[in-house]
Amino acid sequence: DDFSSLDFSITGPRAFFPNMPLSKTLTMNLDVPDPWLIEPVIAV
Repeated sequence: DDFSSLDFSITGPRAFFPNMPLSKTLTMNLDVPDPWLIEPVIAV
């Protein structure tokens, strides 16, 4: 099992980004088939 019986955390790959800006960082990478007609409407 990946869950610990003590703290319910998952072991595995992790990422830590210590120098991220304090303001919101918004990105939207849309990787969809060419025939699809899509657009970003709102980012939260």
